[in-house]
Amino acid sequence: MTQQLLEKLEIGSGAPMVPDMHLFGIIAGEVDNPKTWLRYSYKSQGDPSKITPCTALRRRWASTFQLRADRQLVLKQLHYPFSQNALTDFVNEILEGDFWLDFRESFFGDGVRVFFIQRRMIVDSASWRSKIRV
Repeated sequence: MTQQLLEKLEIGSGAPMVPDMHLFGIIAGEVDNPKTWLRYSYKSQGDPSKITPCTALRRRWASTFQLRADRQLVLKQLHYPFSQNALTDFVNEILEGDFWLDFRESFFGDGVRVFFIQRRMIVDSASWRSKIRV
């Protein structure tokens, strides 16, 4: 797979700390069972008229998220970095349900998976999963 562009994560005032790594994606499914993994299903979708296909953007757009003090994650913006003159979409969608964030040192590097249960981040880092690439 082509190395993917990073997602942007803003940490709001009073929000819990996350690993000092890059956010590569948001996944639904059982973290210990890759056969159940699905991309998180956002209500907000990119504007087809702004999309320029690129293998470095599997969703066809890049996103900015914000972690809030109430431990909820918000999809704030959709960006179209490979499309000329495409304006950013402001969406402000609060993510729902159970999912996890895929943090990594680099696209092919080690990482940590941080869980959200009923749309709230689990702040106890002992419950997060480390992922060591071999």
